Amino acid sequence: LPESEPAHWLGILLLTTDEAVKFPNDDSLAKFSVIDGQQRLVTLVIWLSALYWHAKDNKQEITFELDKIAPLNVQKVDETPLRIVLTNKWLEHSSDIYRDSQVLEAYTYFRFILWLGENALMEEQTIKLPKFVKPDNQVSLNEIWTKYLNSRRGKELKRSNPVNCQNLVDVTRKRLKVFTLIHDPSVDEPQAIIFDTLNGNRVQLEALDHVRNSVFVRLDTQTATSLFDRYWQPAEHVLRDLKLKRQKPGVNFIYDYVISKGEKKKQGTINKGKGAAHFTRMTRNLKDDALSDFIINDLVPAMQTWPIVVRQRDTIDIDGTQTKVDAKILEVISTIRELSAGPVNPLVLLYLSAYLRGELSINEVMHRFNLIENYLVRLILSNEPLSPLRSKMMDICGAIDESLDEMSL
Repeated sequence: LPESEPAHWLGILLLTTDEAVKFPNDDSLAKFSVIDGQQRLVTLVIWLSALYWHAKDNKQEITFELDKIAPLNVQKVDETPLRIVLTNKWLEHSSDIYRDSQVLEAYTYFRFILWLGENALMEEQTIKLPKFVKPDNQVSLNEIWTKYLNSRRGKELKRSNPVNCQNLVDVTRKRLKVFTLIHDPSVDEPQAIIFDTLNGNRVQLEALDHVRNSVFVRLDTQTATSLFDRYWQPAEHVLRDLKLKRQKPGVNFIYDYVISKGEKKKQGTINKGKGAAHFTRMTRNLKDDALSDFIINDLVPAMQTWPIVVRQRDTIDIDGTQTKVDAKILEVISTIRELSAGPVNPLVLLYLSAYLRGELSINEVMHRFNLIENYLVRLILSNEPLSPLRSKMMDICGAIDESLDEMSL
């Protein structure tokens, strides 16, 4: 990393003082138990060991002393493999029984990357490690790996300039940033609770999560809690439970919803990957009562309606009661979906939501769906390509601008 670049963020280490032991000859040293972060610490030790022994094996000068690393008491299963790594005995026969150890696998991977050279270190994609073959007296590891590069599986890999191990050690020691929290058992929660919280099922936030955060953060706590419990949470559960091939319901719903609101005209082309950002721009002026009304009467009903649009449900929850949608409506929506897959979802969502809110009669919504169906059929019969259909729907929704009257359509 150039000095102008920020240090690489390695995360938070959570330690506990319940086993802190002061060393008699050095007040700067202490012993801690690691609650969260042990895997990162062990990986760093393995990496530094790989650098040290790669330098030694390749006659590179290195001032780093491996035996000065603070000792780690690891879990029992990793004790021997880590000792093998630190002493560079990974190629000895006595190490064979630990070959499948994650510690030894990580060390072998690092040694292979270092052997490949500088370009391998810069590669963003994980480089596949060749099956380990232990060298014998006639064949060296260098020869084994060179043969792998010349094989069909390794043909995409090439060796590049040798790495500078001392520079890599310096960068590892000086350009990694961690934040350390010290757990105090006299006032903090038990270690197990904190560990489970930190290591729970971490799911990356998607569009629906950002939308939820963007609306509820603008409301006072009491209003937000009431609206979330009564309206948002049940609707979100319905969306989350949908099983769609190669689609994330939350992402696709926000995409279709923003298009249905005519935002193409105001924001330009709507991008699925930026659905939450489009939504935030669309609603940025809403607050207090206007925002509450929007959630109750617009956003949540659309969330409940979208599963019907994509033909995953036939019913909708209206004030706690499951109400089945009329069979004629379900039939025409299914036909539209068969003709066009997903691009017409925003238009269907616009009119179906209005019908379920009582703003359109069944005859009115059926007439609009028949117009959409006829439009698709004419496109197909005229041999026009359907590929820009999503863009066409964005333009149509932008021109309609949420108007429900027939003439606009």
